[in-house]
Parts: sequence; C-alpha cells; structure tokens
Amino acid sequence: QHLQQVVWNLVQNALRYGRQPNQAARVAVVARMPVEKGPPLLEVIDRGPGIPPKVAAQIFEPFYTTHEYGTGLGLYLAKQMSEASQATLEYVPIAGGGACFRITLQAVQATFSNPRISA
Repeated sequence: QHLQQVVWNLVQNALRYGRQPNQAARVAVVARMPVEKGPPLLEVIDRGPGIPPKVAAQIFEPFYTTHEYGTGLGLYLAKQMSEASQATLEYVPIAGGGACFRITLQAVQATFSNPRISA
C-alpha cells in the first residue's frame, strides 16, 4: 500500500506541476526492467518545465515547498514510504524539459522448486 500511495502522489504532482503553460498535462507511468539486469523500475514521467537544479536538490527535504499552499511533505513522505517498502525514490531530470521520478524496487530472487508428483 505504501508504493500505491507513493505512485498516486507522484502522478498527482505530475498532473499539477508537470505541464507547460496553456497545455494539458502529459504524464506517463512506466514499469520496466533495466537492460543490465538490475532491479525493476517504476517511473512517473511528465513533459512539463522540469525542476531547476537548486530546487531539485531540496525537494525531498521535509517542509520544503514551492507552492503557496503546499505543506512540503508530499515528496518527503513519498521517499520515506518508498524506503519503508525497501525501494528507493529519486528525481531524474529529463533533457529538454520534463521530470522523472524513479522508484527502484528491491530485486527479488525467485526460487522455484520442482515438487514431486506421487501417484
């Protein structure tokens, strides 16, 4: 449930802040496995103006906000909930504008047994 809440928060932020002026928001949620066999990734990507580097350095700090009515807790709590679920949350800037919030899930080693079938 933590990860569901994190993704919901990231999508809401992308819809609110990740749009160009006078345009509809364009948001994608992408789940993928990296080519180099790393852990699975879940990304929320928007095509808005992106986040300036000075702001990006602080976005996961508690009570940091750029919005007049914001609490500054959304991304902070999203990061804490991700970590509680053994995942990481990071901001990845997109060249040419836009933002990507990447959740890296813990790699799971699947073990399969070959049960014997007795007649």
